[in-house]
Amino acid sequence: MEEKRLEEVEEEKLEEIEEKRLEEGEQERLEEMEEKRLEEVEEEKLEEIEEKRLEEGEQERLEEMEEKRLGEVEEEKLEEIEEKRLEEGEQERLEEMEEKRLEEVEEEKLEAHR
Repeated sequence: MEEKRLEEVEEEKLEEIEEKRLEEGEQERLEEMEEKRLEEVEEEKLEEIEEKRLEEGEQERLEEMEEKRLGEVEEEKLEEIEEKRLEEGEQERLEEMEEKRLEEVEEEKLEAHR
């Protein structure tokens, strides 16, 4: 009887030890799962940050391109204005030369009549 009782106690202790091991194993598994989940969350956050940086970089690049394009358009307009001024200046010079030539011709005619 005593021996049977000792066996039962020993068996209960073994069961408790096994149960404790299982609980510890389950706890460890849960901790590993939590750690893995935290790592995944951190990875997602890092990916979001990287994506945001890329988007901001792309936005900045687009803004720089737009600024450059506007600068080129402005430069083209200034060149057109300068070209137009040169053409107007050339036209004015030609008109002055024509006027001077006409005056000379008229003067020659007047001298020829004298």
